[in-house]
Amino acid sequence: LSINRAAEDASGSALPIFTSAIKKMSIKDAIGIVKGDSTAGTDYLQKKSASDLETAFSPTIKSSLKKVNATKYWKNVITAYNKIPLVKKMNPNLEIYVTQRTIQWLFYIVEEEEIKILQKLVKQRKDSAILYREQNREDLAEPEEKQAEVIAQFLPEQLSEAELEAKVEEIISQTGA
Repeated sequence: LSINRAAEDASGSALPIFTSAIKKMSIKDAIGIVKGDSTAGTDYLQKKSASDLETAFSPTIKSSLKKVNATKYWKNVITAYNKIPLVKKMNPNLEIYVTQRTIQWLFYIVEEEEIKILQKLVKQRKDSAILYREQNREDLAEPEEKQAEVIAQFLPEQLSEAELEAKVEEIISQTGA
């Protein structure tokens, strides 16, 4: 819980860093985002602001962890854990670990929001096209559908029903469920 609180405390300083990265965006960067995939905007922010976020988050996380004495046993426990063969190694420095995980979490959330925005835009265009068709306004429905198609190109590819079933069967066979 104290680790989550430290992450929450630090994440509040992300907005000015993101704003600065956006203000410094070049036309080349903007074109790259428009021509990129569904997470191109997030990728840009990550590339341009990750080090600034780390610098901004570290003192807040350090202070939050210190308040609850969260670092007291972390280093010894994680150092011992890291000696176990075949485990994914973890950073024994709790402040660095929490800072890195907070930044990963933040960009995951931004990426999810980016996709939700695109999905909403596609839905709005499709809904508008339906309404225009109901009003016999084909001249307005067609452009809405075309815009929906263009925006949809930026969304991650959706699995077909057959692909989804195959994935589920694969997971079931791997897990023995």
